[in-house]
Amino acid sequence: MFANIAAQYMGISGSEDIPVRFREHVFQAGVIEELDAFRLGLTAKTGNDFPAVHTHRTSSITETAVSRETRSLLEQLFALDFEIYEYARETAAV
Repeated sequence: MFANIAAQYMGISGSEDIPVRFREHVFQAGVIEELDAFRLGLTAKTGNDFPAVHTHRTSSITETAVSRETRSLLEQLFALDFEIYEYARETAAV
């Protein structure tokens, strides 16, 4: 029920749906780790300059170690969400 939450929200049921849904329903996509690519894409599409209003930087380490077994389970549960994330990264860089 809680697997692939982003995919469920977007109505994506398989890998082949990702480009179609993005093409038909997503104006601009990106990921916080690559904010500049997102901003540049949005600027190109709208003709307006969008300043960086948020940066993904911290002075402390926020990552938590995840065991190999837990990572494997997460990758199984959220496989389609990970594909959506990668697609969003790729489209923002275009």
